[in-house]
Amino acid sequence: MAPPRQGEEQGVGAGAGDSAPALQAPAHVMARVFSQLDCVDLLSCSLVCK
Repeated sequence: MAPPRQGEEQGVGAGAGDSAPALQAPAHVMARVFSQLDCVDLLSCSLVCK
């Protein structure tokens, strides 16, 4: 896998499932998405296969 370009933030899921565009979002975007979920939804997310 090529290193991120200069000025480009590496996504959260880079390296594991690179074909899923949602996993290539910057870390701050993923943090914002998950911060909107309640505890039950976060638990459900943690149980999803990678």
